[in-house]
Amino acid sequence: AGGVLTENAPFTLHLDVLNADVAEVAQLLGSDRPLAGRLGFSVNLSGIRSSPHGDGHFDVHDGAAFGVAIPSLTGDLRLADGRLQFNNLNARAYDASLSGSGSIRISDREFRLNLAGQNIDLGRFPRLRSNRFSMDGKADFTAEVSGPPGQPSLEAHVHLRDLALDKVRAGDFFVDAVTHGRQLDIKAHSDFEKSDLNVQGTIALENEFPADLKLDFHHLDVISLISIYFPGTITGQSPIEGTIHLRGPLRMPRELKASAE
Repeated sequence: AGGVLTENAPFTLHLDVLNADVAEVAQLLGSDRPLAGRLGFSVNLSGIRSSPHGDGHFDVHDGAAFGVAIPSLTGDLRLADGRLQFNNLNARAYDASLSGSGSIRISDREFRLNLAGQNIDLGRFPRLRSNRFSMDGKADFTAEVSGPPGQPSLEAHVHLRDLALDKVRAGDFFVDAVTHGRQLDIKAHSDFEKSDLNVQGTIALENEFPADLKLDFHHLDVISLISIYFPGTITGQSPIEGTIHLRGPLRMPRELKASAE
């Protein structure tokens, strides 16, 4: 009555949106994340107000998220049992292909996200180069993220392929990361032709991301490698074999402390 949709009144809705501003849509949904791009979608909804269901499709072009350009993103939408699902996600970023799926529970925003990426060119990341050292190669990854937005859980696996350190081919490197509460546990190992590197440690997911990492290496200029990410942390000639403990806030590299064994 009066044009108001009551709680148990059935409804049917078809909606098409073309060339919407991603940042404006995000703000309408209560998000202030740094997002950009143009969005189009088509959805069909039906049911009752307290229990709607439906499906649709969306595409984003000329997008960006957290400073990363995403030329294209497409996916299918499904609303059922109080969850909005994102299926058959496909995107391009750094000239690499990304795929995945996810869902969010509308009542409390608890979410799940599965992502995979292939052939990411490490040469596209300026942070992997410095005046004294460079790293090239390709990266593949899988990641599963789930839980409440304030404290999600993460499990990720990264495979760095055909790494070249200072233009010299080294081999492959594997990284596994998993959260336990507010702590990220990291284990990594190399499959290099002429050297070895193993990394193990923890990063606290709070404030300045305090880390406690142990690096075991053999026939490797590990100090030059560290200087890519944390310039000025360690100076001098690198030993080619040994162990280095790295402790301190990752967001404040100059406060990191390193000790060699």
